[in-house]
Formats: sequence, structure tokens, C-alpha cells
Amino acid sequence: MAGERQVIVSTGVIIATLSGDEDADYSLISRLGNALCAAAESVAAGVPGCQAGGTYTFHYFGDDSVNAEHCSSCGQWASNLDKPDTIDCIQFGDSQTETGRFICIPCQTTERERQVRHTGRE
Repeated sequence: MAGERQVIVSTGVIIATLSGDEDADYSLISRLGNALCAAAESVAAGVPGCQAGGTYTFHYFGDDSVNAEHCSSCGQWASNLDKPDTIDCIQFGDSQTETGRFICIPCQTTERERQVRHTGRE
């Protein structure tokens, strides 16, 4: 329809520790991906005009080709807005010009609020 907009809503699950056994790891990834697809189907079925995407993707964090880094403040994975191929479904962050540290957006906000409370200015 003319003027109709569509949007995709996504979420992610981070597997904290893989075993190192490629078959076992892929089996775990597949089980989780299929469970997320089934959950999306269930949610979509209850909402008129909504449909599940029917697939899942995964990225191996720590690979040089994957845009995911640990936040230097909280340690959570985040995707760097200063680099191409950001990953949806995790926090975003960027490298701080003054310090060179990579900090996720929530930590940047917290640090900014702390600074305002301490100094009374932004």
C-alpha cells in the first residue's frame, strides 16, 4: 500500500562460552536460533499484520571481520559506530576522541550524567 511503512524488530542472544567443538557449538547456535524463530512466530501470530522473519543470523565476536568490541567501562559487547557493518541487537558505542577508549552508549550516558552531577555542567 502507498505510504505504508514496515519495520523489523530484532533481538539477540549472546552465548558467553562456546566449547571449541565446532559441531557442538553449531548445534547450540542452531538450537538457540530455532528457538528464537519459534518465539518470533508465536509473537507474530498474536499481532494482526505481523509476520516473523523466519530466519536467524549469528556472528563470532572477537573475529577481526566482526564489528564487536568490549566496552572499556562495563565490559559488555558493543558495535562500533565509527566502523562499517555495525551489528544490530547489541549496544552501540564509539571510540572516545579524548581517551581513545571504546565505550558503549549507555556507559557514555552514565559518565556524562556523573560529570554533570559532579561539575554542574555538561
